[in-house]
Amino acid sequence: MRVDVGPMITLPFGRLMLAAFGASVMVGAIGWVAVLIFAPLPKVPWASASWAGVGAVVLADWAGILAMRPWAPRRLGKWPFVWLIGRGVSFAGVLILAVLIYSATQPRPLAFGLAIAAGHFAALLAEVAVYAAHVRSVTGEDAPSQLSE
Repeated sequence: MRVDVGPMITLPFGRLMLAAFGASVMVGAIGWVAVLIFAPLPKVPWASASWAGVGAVVLADWAGILAMRPWAPRRLGKWPFVWLIGRGVSFAGVLILAVLIYSATQPRPLAFGLAIAAGHFAALLAEVAVYAAHVRSVTGEDAPSQLSE
């Protein structure tokens, strides 16, 4: 199978970074509101644990995007594989940062773990949306193609 097909493109570096940051922070804000509503007193350790998790996710996702080098032109067929490598770097980074933050600060495990899992998933979805929109704009397709029978 050949992967060096399609036009040479770069990915929008700034939009990828902003999407990962925005999605993670949005999850952190939702978690903060949930803490204010549902967490037992005192609420500050719960809120700080969720923001610590979001911080780990943002840093790890940015490291994964930097590992992809989205500014380097590549063939369209190679980008999905490069993106998977970036997600592997991001996942390893979030695991390492989560262990380091947890061992150093001992945050509330539930808030910390939920913020990391939800933030990482939200950042992943946001990156896919940016990637798909960019590829559609480059290839000239407005909507996903229909499978013909």
